[in-house]
Amino acid sequence: MPQAVKIFRTRQTEDLSPPMWILQVMGFAPWVTYGATSQNWPLIVPNAICFLLACFILGMKILH
Repeated sequence: MPQAVKIFRTRQTEDLSPPMWILQVMGFAPWVTYGATSQNWPLIVPNAICFLLACFILGMKILH
């Protein structure tokens, strides 16, 4: 969350590694899927939040 807030405020992403954020997104996606298939809300909610934040950061890195 702090990283996403910093990027939102400053629009600076040059210090971020795209492969690392791609792996982050790819790591959270299966957990959200697994949580959804097992209907396990304590697994879905935090991983979905982290997935969305990682997608935002990756998107900002790609766009800037």
